[in-house]
Amino acid sequence: IPLPGFAEFCRKVAADGAVLLRNEEEVLPLKNKECVSVFGRTAFDYYRSGTGSGGSVNVEYTTNLISGLRRKDNLYLNEELVKIYEEWLKSHPFDNGGGGWASEPWRQKEMPLSDECVKKAREVSEKAVVVIGRTAGEDQDNAAAEGSYLLAEEEVSMLLMVTKYFEQVIVVLNVSNIIDMKWANDSKFQGRIKSILYAWHGGMEGGNAIADVLAGDVTPNGK
Repeated sequence: IPLPGFAEFCRKVAADGAVLLRNEEEVLPLKNKECVSVFGRTAFDYYRSGTGSGGSVNVEYTTNLISGLRRKDNLYLNEELVKIYEEWLKSHPFDNGGGGWASEPWRQKEMPLSDECVKKAREVSEKAVVVIGRTAGEDQDNAAAEGSYLLAEEEVSMLLMVTKYFEQVIVVLNVSNIIDMKWANDSKFQGRIKSILYAWHGGMEGGNAIADVLAGDVTPNGK
């Protein structure tokens, strides 16, 4: 049974502890009444914790970034894009590795993006948020491999497709430990990755916490 005030404190710590690695052209915070397109399945299957004993902790609920942004009265989500992801996720559920202790993979399969899908999103949004997720933990530490320390090929493809149409891209790293960052300055993304937020794993209120940061309600103070 959570202690009184635990959820509120968890949300505060998760937001305060986020690290703003880049913020060019004042892309963040999102502007009042701005419509944002969110890419990446981790926005839905948000990592609250790592694997092993930490991942086995029981909580009353968890939040994700989509639900967090929906609660912001001053922002609008590209709901048409959300529906596309929700439909795809029905046939591509979260892979828990069979449910064994620390058995889930480091990352989850990403939805392939088409030119038509991203181009249509750009027509209603000036900014795109791309969420990249990783887990790790006891008996399942990081590895110098694609999909772990390195971006997976399908994650690179996602960034390529989004930066092809969006000039202002925000990358949120919902990760448990360090991750390779050489892609941040890769010329193939045309200098369009304007903001990078290291969100870590935020616990049960992680989705709401990072929505607080993106909306400008909280200043990320992590170092």
